[in-house]
Amino acid sequence: MDARRCYEEDVREANRWIEEFAQSYAMGRPLHSRQMLEDIDRQMEEGNEYIYIDDLKGQKQENRMRAPPEWSPKPRETMLVYSSFESVVNNNPQWEETRPWERHPIWISLSPPQLRQEHSLADMHRIFVGWQDVWQKSEACHSLKQYLVDAQLDIAITKVVCFALGSPSYKVENGQEESLVERPHSQYAAALTMAKIFEEKFGRSIRCFTQDPIYNDSDKTFLRSIGFTPLDDPKGFLEVDAQTLVFSVSPNVPVKQIIADVQWPAAMVWNTVREGGEEKKKWKQFSDDDEVWMAPYSTDPDSPRVREMVEHYHSMAFPTDKDDKFGDLTIYLRKGIQ
Repeated sequence: MDARRCYEEDVREANRWIEEFAQSYAMGRPLHSRQMLEDIDRQMEEGNEYIYIDDLKGQKQENRMRAPPEWSPKPRETMLVYSSFESVVNNNPQWEETRPWERHPIWISLSPPQLRQEHSLADMHRIFVGWQDVWQKSEACHSLKQYLVDAQLDIAITKVVCFALGSPSYKVENGQEESLVERPHSQYAAALTMAKIFEEKFGRSIRCFTQDPIYNDSDKTFLRSIGFTPLDDPKGFLEVDAQTLVFSVSPNVPVKQIIADVQWPAAMVWNTVREGGEEKKKWKQFSDDDEVWMAPYSTDPDSPRVREMVEHYHSMAFPTDKDDKFGDLTIYLRKGIQ
């Protein structure tokens, strides 16, 4: 068989497998199961040089946890990378013959650390107090409070788990937008507002957890000081239970799909889930010269399972004002469970 025929057969085989995977997903197959996350978390806690994660065919694949001596630069940051349903069923046109079943639902990335300027702990407190005050005086905050106070919640909320709210220590450099500082502090303030509302509504303390791989030690120290418990990935996902409010803002991982697989919570505040459409979409060629292609989905896309999940929730647009620090979010509250 010549090279062209081999390539065409590989493409056909990849497409057949994608169709079979999409069918099994529609039948309920999880892409990110709680069992998988618990196993990854256990292995990471053990501190071994390698951990083993199932690929999409259920075969154990080796993932290095530490960079070998010959790698440069060092040190390397260990980060979990999550595949979305869309990334599995939409092959990059540059590699149509790639075997999609060899992909991992989750794998380990070893990347050079991101060197950036950061605020001192005192500056973080000063900035946070300022933006918390702006938030608390805003019409958006007033509307959010009114909605949650009046809402009929059939499940008592006992905790708030946040994802991807950003680094509170981030310090903008020349040419960067101030929103990189303003948005995280406003979002943490909003999370604390929601927790306080639930404390008053249910007459019990509400714990606040937060997970974002960008956190450094300064971030974690500051977050603890204002009432959050920072969690390493994937502990945030494992913390979610049926009495949780999940708060997620434009994450770089498919938070909605992971939550839909792991645990339907009592409530979510996250990027608005759009009505259904064809999941197999076309890639767009970004540059004719370099043949760079742009994926037809976001980093936190809406899968069929996510859309089916939110049908079991009441929804309302997250209130915004002219000085919006949140983007297009929706509040989802679980309907009564019979």
